[in-house]
Formats: sequence, structure tokens, C-alpha cells
Amino acid sequence: MKKRFLLIPAVIATCCIVGLAGCSSGSTAVKLALDSNWYNYTNSKGFQDYFVEDSGNEYYSPEKLHYDVTFDGSEDVAYNSSYTVDYKGGSYTTEFYATTFDTSTLVLDDEDYKDSYAEAGTITAYYYKTDLEFDSVTFTYIGDDSNESITFEGDDHDKAITECYFLSCEDYLRPLYSRQEIVSHSPAEYAPASLDECYIDVDCTYTTYYTYDGYNATVEYVDNNDSDNSDTTEYSISADDTFFDLSSMEISIRAMSDLSTSLSQSVSLFVPQAGMLTYTYVGSDTAMDDDALASVSGILEDNGLFTTTTTTDSNGDVTVNDTVGTVAVSVEGSGNLASVYQTYWFAEITNRKNNTARATMLAISSPLAYNLGTLNYTLDRIDSTLWDGVLNDTATD
Repeated sequence: MKKRFLLIPAVIATCCIVGLAGCSSGSTAVKLALDSNWYNYTNSKGFQDYFVEDSGNEYYSPEKLHYDVTFDGSEDVAYNSSYTVDYKGGSYTTEFYATTFDTSTLVLDDEDYKDSYAEAGTITAYYYKTDLEFDSVTFTYIGDDSNESITFEGDDHDKAITECYFLSCEDYLRPLYSRQEIVSHSPAEYAPASLDECYIDVDCTYTTYYTYDGYNATVEYVDNNDSDNSDTTEYSISADDTFFDLSSMEISIRAMSDLSTSLSQSVSLFVPQAGMLTYTYVGSDTAMDDDALASVSGILEDNGLFTTTTTTDSNGDVTVNDTVGTVAVSVEGSGNLASVYQTYWFAEITNRKNNTARATMLAISSPLAYNLGTLNYTLDRIDSTLWDGVLNDTATD
């Protein structure tokens, strides 16, 4: 199988469903303004002890979120005349905390790489893991009115698991290591001539090792469908400029100092399938679905991340604010499939010294390529939150 570089819904999960839409990166020659918007005091650039796994802080608490993933195949968003796709039983989980970076297992077995970490000593790094899975994916070919279908489920179900280690905002979230495990049956082209041409069968892993200074990266690609297609690629990086690993993209958006409707920021993302590419984070006031917003607001309130308020004006009229404010951010690129981009919704930051909602990611809209529909991710459960550790501590957070 020919190796393809594609992007999958929700970060690399976008790799095999959506399609690459970046452009070659030029030097930005600037460091981006970043804040730790997951903390109560957003201007904190380093690590908070209660968020570090092995710090010994008795209040240690990671962030663990769960999202329901549904497929919208209505004619408004899915109007391909050759084939259809249907995703069932989708879920997306994220796990975020800081820990000691294990240089014995997460550094490339190469003298230059090993030496760069030996000089750095003990390293604390953020760890971000995502897990996207579907119970089944069905492709139906309608181009010749045959309505012939194939379903992938069980041991062959679609999934994308990503892991990434990266430094704090003090070091511009510079990546150290990432890994993507992908099993996907993804749309192949706009107008296939048969059912077999509707999808690409992907079963692979990408492991990216960075030198500690960020100037070099090595990507090991393993193709489980065709071992002859596996390879290792080395890259030189202009690490004087801020860049992020694709697997930490959701955190990099969350870290934007101007996480607001006015956000417009060009960013460099290292994509293991292609190297360094440029995207733009674009903020807007695009509203979430009303029912989804009400649901996530209730979940946040149940977990201490939002409080319903009431106000009374001079006329005695009472206003109840029972939904969290949101900021929408689209990740936009150019080139192939440039109009297919994802939109993320985060809880609005209203007080940078008492950031109650922690800029929690609330939802994602991820259109599929080739006019095949949209995957919608909505927060439906919080298993653990940063508030668990220091609910009443706003002075040192």
C-alpha cells in the first residue's frame, strides 16, 4: 500500500478521515504568546505541582475527559453522489497531566539524541493522550444504484490513539516525543468506480523522536499492512520558531494567549506524515448547538467548572445565565482539501486570575472529505479535573 499523509478527526484522528490541508512552513522568526489556560491563574508559564504525576503533591489530579462522537449524514452536509459512509458508536477520550519524561524509553537510541537529553537532566513534561474509537464504519457504493456495502467492526474497528510529551509554556510547548496508532478505513476519493475504491485500509503507527533542543526529529513509520512500506525519515527543524507536534494541537490551541473570537494565529505543526506544515488558528463567535451547550454547561457546573448566575437590572428584570461562554477556533490550511477544516469550542476565559472553566474543550465539528458528512464530538463526561486538587485555592494556582 502506498503511504499517504492524511489528517483524522480530532488531531491525528483526523489523519485518515479528513485529509491533509496544510502548506509548507516558512520561518515565522517569532515566539508565540502562550498561556497555561488550563490553570486557574493563566499567566503561570511552568508546571503546577498538583498537575504533576510524581510531584508528591497530595492533591495531584489529572484532567480526563470523555466525548460522545456522532455522525451527521444528512443531505445538508453529505451529498456525494457516488458513495456514503456511516459511523456508529463513536467515543473520544483525552487525558492530560504532567510527569517526569522517561529518557530511557522515549528517546531515540542514537548518540546525538541521547546526549542532548543527558545534558538536560531530569525533565518534567506535559503528557497528552487521546483515544478515538468507533464500533463500526460502513461504506455504501451508490454510483451504479447497486447499494453494495461493507462494514468494518469488531477486531477490525476504526481507532486512533495518540500520545505526546511536550514542555511547558515557558519553553513554548516544545515537543519531545509523539506516537500515533491508527486503524482506519477512510474515504479514498470523490468519485470511485466501485465499492473497493471507496476506502483506504490503514493500519500503522508513527513514532516521532525529537532532540531535546528541537532542531532534529526522526519519524519511524510502521505499516502493519505492508512491512515493505515501513520506513524511517529524518528531519531538520528551525526550532528558533515556535512549533507544535500535531498530537498536541488541541493543547496548543488552548494555550493561545488570545484565545478569543479575535484570534488569528499562524502556527507550525510537525505532522509525522509530512514534516512541518503551516496552519492558521482562527477564532470566531460561531455558536454551539443549543442542546449541546446546555448539556456541557450542566456537566461543567457539576464538576465545579461553571456556576449559574442571576442578575437583576434597574427595572427588576431577572436574567439567568445558565450556559457557559464559548470560543470557537477553526484550524485552517491551504492546498488539497483546504476547505475541509475542523472547528473546536472551548470554554471562554473571563478572568485570567480566577479561570473557573479552565478553557475546557467542549466540542469539535469535523467535516469529512468529499462531501460525506460531519463527525460531531460533544463533551459528555468529566472523569477527573484540575479543580479536584485545589478547588478553593486561587492564590497559588
